[in-house]
Parts: sequence; structure tokens; C-alpha cells
Amino acid sequence: MEEVAVEASDVPPTYLENKGTARIGEDLVGIYDTPSMTDKDPSLWVLFGFLLFFAIIVGDGGYGSVYLGLALYLRYKFPDLKGLKKRLLNLFTFLCIGCITWGVLTSSFFGLVLPPDNPLRKVSLVTRMAEAKVEYHEALHDQTFEKWTKEYPHLKEAKGGEELIMYGYTEKDGVRNYGLLSSLTDQILLEIALFIGVVHILVGLIRYLPRNYPNIGWILFLVGSWLYFPSYLQAPTFVNYWLHVPIQAAGSVGLQLIYVGIPLAVVLAVFKNGWIGLTEVMNLIQVFADVLSYLRLYALGLSGAIVSATINDVAAFLPFVFSVVLILIGHGINMLLGIMGGVIHGLRLNFLEWYHYSFEGGGKQFKPLEIKQLD
Repeated sequence: MEEVAVEASDVPPTYLENKGTARIGEDLVGIYDTPSMTDKDPSLWVLFGFLLFFAIIVGDGGYGSVYLGLALYLRYKFPDLKGLKKRLLNLFTFLCIGCITWGVLTSSFFGLVLPPDNPLRKVSLVTRMAEAKVEYHEALHDQTFEKWTKEYPHLKEAKGGEELIMYGYTEKDGVRNYGLLSSLTDQILLEIALFIGVVHILVGLIRYLPRNYPNIGWILFLVGSWLYFPSYLQAPTFVNYWLHVPIQAAGSVGLQLIYVGIPLAVVLAVFKNGWIGLTEVMNLIQVFADVLSYLRLYALGLSGAIVSATINDVAAFLPFVFSVVLILIGHGINMLLGIMGGVIHGLRLNFLEWYHYSFEGGGKQFKPLEIKQLD
């Protein structure tokens, strides 16, 4: 054994020691880069974020059930898997459960349109939020509610959130189309996607707050923006219609946080980095753009749902044999596309948007000494 000098260009190796579920997250982290020696281990954060993003992008509990059936079959067929293969199968199982859970929360199964009185709607988070939102507009009797009553005249006979949702329909050839619930669901899913983006980036900013204290300003800016823009756009969020925070009061507080947050981030950056810290103000565009990037969760989930519904609609007009073939092939392709989109964009939101604020990278993975066979 011979000791060699440490070169100035040598990078100290990074050793991650994760077990159980966190070890799966470490495998995901290794896809993009190795954390630096000074990085906080992001394994569990990346795993949780990936599970959430994948479930929202697939956005269908029926697809999740099919995936889970495949996962259970593989667990039965290969009970002795170890190491990376076992962790990959565990990850796949977690993703299946996540898809089913999100499908239940959004009442989404194979692109089927569930009426408001369906039992599955009773446990749907999105349906509960839709009821709260329609009650909010009814109490205000604002322009939005007046527009709804013109489009759905039966709303005038309804009282309470459940009845308002039930009566928000149009009827053609004896078939009811619950358009009010559908439009509210789209709005709420868009809102959830943006909220997840704000929270995800806030987590990154807070994790690295001790080493980058200008983040305090951007934390205030993000919270302020979430509170202010609904009042500016007159588009209430769950903070207003579910938590009953007045939209104008929230907007006023949010605007003050924005006015304080941006200058505070610049001043703290000047204290930290000197006059070059003035360039910190340019991060305003970066933070804003990163939050908007989470809209892909809504867009991809919506596109998959539209494809599912279209397949069902077309199959309904075909002879039985052809409709079965179309459903199997169409939904099969849509499931594959869902997996591709979920993996690519689920990892991307962690590795690009989130890593901006909580990851340095560029590390060198620690590899213990091993005996090498010499030629």
C-alpha cells in the first residue's frame, strides 16, 4: 500500500448511508448527479417529490390499479430479488399506490365521468373543494355566480355546496353533463399544481437558508405572491374559499410581503457577496419561472385524462369487438405515455427546478477500496 499526495483538484468523496425507503431515493438522486460533500442528503425529499409528481401526471386511479396488478405479479414471480432490482420493484409499487390514491382524491378512473352523487365522490378531495368554492361564490353572489346561473338555470333552486354541484348540469337527449363540476375540477387542479410548486421551492429555500440567507427575501416573496395574485386576478384560491381568509385582506398582506421580500433579498445578498449581490434581483425571474414550470403537472394530467375520455367516447359508438380492441390498445398506449411523462417530468422538477435552491452537486461518489485483478 502506498500513500499518495492529495492534489488540489481532487474532490473529497461523498458517502451517503441510507437504508430502507431512503435508499430508493438515493438511487434516484444518483441518476442526475452526486451530492457534494457539503450538500444535505436530498434522498427522501427527491423520493417524496417524485412519487407525488408521478401520481399527478398519470392522474388516474384505474391506471394505477393496472400498474399495481403488474407490480404484485412481479413480486410473486420474483420473490428473491435483492439490491437494486428489489429497490426498483419497491419504487414501482410505491408509484402504483400513489396513482391509486391520487385517482381516489380526484375521482379519476379510466377517463370515466363520475356523477356528483357517485359514492366515490364522497372521499374526493377535489369534489369537497369544488363544493366549498361554489358555496363561496354563491354567498358573494358575484359575477362568477351570475354567469353560472345563466349557464345552469337549475342553480337557482339549489342550496348548499352538494346541491349546487348536482344542479350545475346541462341535459341533451336525456344525458346530463355536469359541466360546473368539470370546470371547477380543472380550476382546482391548476391551483393545486401551482401550490405544490410554491411549497416545493419553499422547501428548497428553507433547507439551504443557513448558508444562503438572502433566501429569506425570496421566501417572503413567494408567500406574498401566493396571497396577492388571487386578489389581483379576482380568482380565489382555497385560502379564500376553504380557509375563509378574505381575498382582499390576503392580497393586501401579500403585496406588502412582496415589497419587503425583493429588497430584503438584494440587501442580504450585498451583505454576503458585496456589490455583486445587486445582481440578486435577477433571481426574481428565475423564482417566478420555476413556479410556473410546475404547471406541467396540471397540463400532463389533463392531457392524459382527455385522451382517456376520447377513447371511451369513440369506443361507445363502435361494435363491441372493435370497442374492446380500441379500449385495450388506446388505454394501453396512454398508460405507457403516462409512465414516460411521469418519470421524465417527475424527475425533472426535482433535478432542475428544485435543485436550483437546495443542491450544489458535482460530488464524487465514495467507493471503498477493492482488490483489482492485474493483467
